[in-house]
Amino acid sequence: MINQTLYASFAAMLGGISGLLIAKNINHFPREIFAQFEPDSLDGLSELSLTGRMLVALAVGIIWLACALKFGQDAKAVCWAIFGTTLTALAIIDARTFLLPDAVTQPLVWAGLLASSSGWIDLPVHDAVIGAVVGYAGLRTFGTCFRMITGQEGVGVGDFKLMAAMGAWLGPLALLQVIFLASLLGSVAGISMKMLNRLDDEGNFPFGPSLALGGLATAWFGVKINTLLH
Repeated sequence: MINQTLYASFAAMLGGISGLLIAKNINHFPREIFAQFEPDSLDGLSELSLTGRMLVALAVGIIWLACALKFGQDAKAVCWAIFGTTLTALAIIDARTFLLPDAVTQPLVWAGLLASSSGWIDLPVHDAVIGAVVGYAGLRTFGTCFRMITGQEGVGVGDFKLMAAMGAWLGPLALLQVIFLASLLGSVAGISMKMLNRLDDEGNFPFGPSLALGGLATAWFGVKINTLLH
């Protein structure tokens, strides 16, 4: 066992490097998707600024540091650091491009199932499987009903797959809290963007960052939905 301070410092440094690599390659999957389906959108796909890259590195470094301090020298620390890092990447991609690439969301689902079945996280594998199914089917059902009632798309297909990943990592009981927090954050973000005239021509805004923040908060603090509602 290495010294805890040294271990935490190493984790933070590794997280920061991971964040820089993510920031440098943040357009890789969106570029592939745009090239195939929306080639005209490639011209507007800019790289992150130096400040943006530093902020991503800082955020991911903090996630790795927090996991090292909370879980110690255990596989849980690595698993949850990967979970948080992936959510950070997805939030940035969605905020910039309105995309949640399958090449990122689907491996996150399988990683959650693997971590659960291997005992690397404290979630029984049957809960992980049920959580993935409920996460996908539940949000997809909501999206379908929303479209039938309003005639507009409320959530995208990528959001369904991200919720499946949340269920695979957090279990079915945590999904209500994730949606509750994401809805609150999304409402604040939507109102703020409208006031600042930052919405697109159709009045849409990405929901992925709100889901990611809701998932991170639930992973860190646990399921507290009963406390929030009382």
